[in-house]
Amino acid sequence: MIALSPPVIKTPGGVFDSKIDLELKHPFKGVEIRYTLDGAVPDSANSPVYTAPIKLEKNATVIARAFKPGWYGSNAVQASYLKKGITPDSIVMITNPDARFTPPSIKTLTDGELGSFDNVGNGDWFGYQKNEAGFYFMFDKETSVQSVFFLACRWDYDVTSKDMLANSGQMALVTNTKTGVCRLAHPADWGPHEAETGRAADLSEALAKSLGVSTDDEVSVIYPYRAPA
Repeated sequence: MIALSPPVIKTPGGVFDSKIDLELKHPFKGVEIRYTLDGAVPDSANSPVYTAPIKLEKNATVIARAFKPGWYGSNAVQASYLKKGITPDSIVMITNPDARFTPPSIKTLTDGELGSFDNVGNGDWFGYQKNEAGFYFMFDKETSVQSVFFLACRWDYDVTSKDMLANSGQMALVTNTKTGVCRLAHPADWGPHEAETGRAADLSEALAKSLGVSTDDEVSVIYPYRAPA
């Protein structure tokens, strides 16, 4: 048997305002596209079947695969969508970026445009190699943060370097080992992992709630996470 080509995600990933229609397509007739929005890899039995554009009104990462009788399932494709939140009234830069990674305006941080990975020196990115990045986001009115998914871990720096954590832009897959529920999260550096270290990971409140775990529960972490074929 031959493997199918992956589906096409026609709606580019990125930042959207209030809602967006996510459209998937495949060039072959009779192909069934299955997808997930929770970071899990779609299978041919239990994952939702794509029949019409998917309406997104919150942050989501879509992972999709194609299936057809007599063919191997396709590799997975994925894209992330971020709902635009509240834009700061002003931004104060605490530390300066490297001279060659300095966009013309501080508003680059909040303009809703994603930088291109093809050329990180094209003016779309703030880049820090000598200093830690630091900013104050200022709001004229009281503002509450609703939720943040991040994972602070004690890392083996021989395997996962500080530079990799700071600059790769890749996500971690965190899984509740009891239920199998998994979520994508931003990794953070909590220092080196040593033999006498007790707790090796700490989750943001929103992430822990979404996974259904409490303080002493175990989770598994895959970093960097790439959707398998």
